[in-house]
Amino acid sequence: PDPIASSTTQFAVHFIDVGTGDAAIIDMGDREIIIDGGNSTRVLNAYAERTGIIDGPIELVVVTHGDTDHWKGLTRLLGFDGVVDNPKTVQEYWDAGYNRDCNPASSGGRINYLKFIEDMRGIVPPARFRRPLATHHVPAVVSGTPQTFTLPSLPAVTFTVLHTDASPTTGTCSSKINNPSIVLMIEIDGMRFLFTGEA
Repeated sequence: PDPIASSTTQFAVHFIDVGTGDAAIIDMGDREIIIDGGNSTRVLNAYAERTGIIDGPIELVVVTHGDTDHWKGLTRLLGFDGVVDNPKTVQEYWDAGYNRDCNPASSGGRINYLKFIEDMRGIVPPARFRRPLATHHVPAVVSGTPQTFTLPSLPAVTFTVLHTDASPTTGTCSSKINNPSIVLMIEIDGMRFLFTGEA
């Protein structure tokens, strides 16, 4: 798709059809943000290869929560499954911090998710591995006031963390996995986008 033109920044937000789950890439030329990766190991990587959308390292990867259909698609793109010759690198990683402990045996459950987290920790600089995110950026549901911030690697982007929870205590197992989701508002040159995971 054509990028959205604005007065100071040219960017495009790609919402990728991954079937069940979510995957989005915010492309700002030589800088990218990926929010979730879908369930298929093939779709996100194939989209990135076909479009050539990722230039150099990915500035930020956000996994909103531990359901497989939000992180598994990142595994091929980042080389965790050993299939791609030139895996992408990541400068910063955000995660809600809940290990989906309520159902460790489910398909794509706790064991696979913790392996993914371990693999992410191996490629992201320790100072930029933000898990749980709330210990680095207090969400508005805790502070009572939305707090905006930018990252040095993404100066044109304003972030607001509206929600994230590393220790859900109530609800069904499915709710406990979904409700920790990072809910993130991103603003680029006056245009706002809301990413909700499955909160």
